[in-house]
Amino acid sequence: KGGNRSNQTPNPPHAATAAAPTAAAAAAAASSDASGQDGLSDSDVLQYVPVVIAGDFNSLWRKYKSDAFDRVPPGQHQVSGVYQLLSTGQLLSSHPHHPSYRHNHNRNNSVTDVGNSSRLAAAAAAPAGEEAAAPDVDHTRIQDYVFSTHGLQLQSSYLSARGYEPAVTNKHPGFAGCLDYVWFSKQN
Repeated sequence: KGGNRSNQTPNPPHAATAAAPTAAAAAAAASSDASGQDGLSDSDVLQYVPVVIAGDFNSLWRKYKSDAFDRVPPGQHQVSGVYQLLSTGQLLSSHPHHPSYRHNHNRNNSVTDVGNSSRLAAAAAAPAGEEAAAPDVDHTRIQDYVFSTHGLQLQSSYLSARGYEPAVTNKHPGFAGCLDYVWFSKQN
């Protein structure tokens, strides 16, 4: 949690995106541990153990106008990397919020946190329950890495119950938008 507060600089989108697969991996590992079902694969366990992931993800689900981090053509929108990952189960390195995309394209000079988000991305690239091999990140390691939810098939509770995400879950002077989400496993 951090950024997107009136007295702080917002976190770059790739930083929030790099943290999301780590949360999904932790939830998948906890589900496997909590199941008590020896001999089942992780994907089988996820069929039986309900998962809820909730929090302030510091990421708008859709962005309708350009800002310091993203260019959005008039009349169009951009789905955030966090939302794309959690709603579909994967995020390709070609998405503008993937850390390697930011590193390789550096579309504007205001993106300065590529190193930290890349360390998070390396941690996310490690198999569930294992730590990343080294604190210094070789960007080629994550260049073609597809972030995943480690078998979790998640659905937004707001979208499921209401048919749309709320317009505002976080408001302060200079900002109002939906940053908070409650995700649940579709399997259950």
